[in-house]
Amino acid sequence: MLVMTSGCLCCSIRGDLIATLEDILRKRDNGRIAPFDRVIIETTGLADPAPVLHTVMLHPYLMLRFRLDGVITLIDAVNGSATLDSHEEAVKQAAMADRLVLSKTDLLADGGVCGICARVSQNSIQARCCSTRRRGKPRRRRCSMPGSMIRTGKFPMCGIG
Repeated sequence: MLVMTSGCLCCSIRGDLIATLEDILRKRDNGRIAPFDRVIIETTGLADPAPVLHTVMLHPYLMLRFRLDGVITLIDAVNGSATLDSHEEAVKQAAMADRLVLSKTDLLADGGVCGICARVSQNSIQARCCSTRRRGKPRRRRCSMPGSMIRTGKFPMCGIG
């Protein structure tokens, strides 16, 4: 796992993202790191996903070597509605998602999961909404990892080149 700690990924270090992705491809091609078939870019907080996606999708070299499989957005089921009301970036994250994952669903009353799922799904018509669960809690519409979560099929291509 590589961790970039030099600042906000969506705004200030797109050049660092490009350099990091190029570096891991170079190391992979030279046999200095184990082969991989997937890179997951995680942004924390209220990042606008568009610049990150554009970095990978529009860079001449990276677009030859990587493909976008999908966008996963994690939403706090308890505070999600308030976050959507007060932060434009949260709305953008939900709108661009292929998968909407609800956390803290065990803290909601019955029907609460359906309400927050309906709210976030308004922004992303094609996104599948599912929830996490704490061990020992009853199952609701739970996300299964990794297959159905990561392989969205939105951009059908064969692996990393």
